[in-house]
Amino acid sequence: MSAPPNKPSFRSARQSLGVLANAFKQIGGYGLFAAYGAFLLICCALFCVLEPETFPTFGNAIWYAFQAITTIGFGDIVAHSTACRIITILIGLSSLVVVALITGTVVNYYNEMMRLRKNNSIMAFDRQMRKLTELSPDELSELERNYRAFTKEHRY
Repeated sequence: MSAPPNKPSFRSARQSLGVLANAFKQIGGYGLFAAYGAFLLICCALFCVLEPETFPTFGNAIWYAFQAITTIGFGDIVAHSTACRIITILIGLSSLVVVALITGTVVNYYNEMMRLRKNNSIMAFDRQMRKLTELSPDELSELERNYRAFTKEHRY
């Protein structure tokens, strides 16, 4: 008899990670995040070149980009030139796109996991039904409990 569907196992955890990795792969997530990281580093370098008085160190530029991405905006570092403000706008807009992609991927991941869990439950039920006459009284009772819980949940 298989483990109850609510108990996580190593196999299901590995399967979950596989589904999430596949979702990121399908949307080109790995390349997207690499490109986004490179874009941010280039923007930080441009801050240092365009406004060396405001961004004397690369760390200051990274801190400013972090503030722009997270919309914290403490105000301790502020871009003054039009070019740096435009770059800040581009960082903010691109961050919105990346966050939307992450959100969509995670939602897709959970939907796919629910579908897999449902399929696994149906397959386990089918396996038990095929060997119904071979099940012990305890296994039959567990099967009946699971079936009653399922029908109570889904109200046919």
